[in-house]
Amino acid sequence: MKKINCDVVVVGAGPGGSMAAKTCAKYGTEQTL
Repeated sequence: MKKINCDVVVVGAGPGGSMAAKTCAKYGTEQTL
């Protein structure tokens, strides 16, 4: 299994999850959606 390092994990790709990922990206975090 491949190890993935990230700052934030967003569970759910609906409107709320997408906005959460977009906001995290705005502040320079590494996230997984």
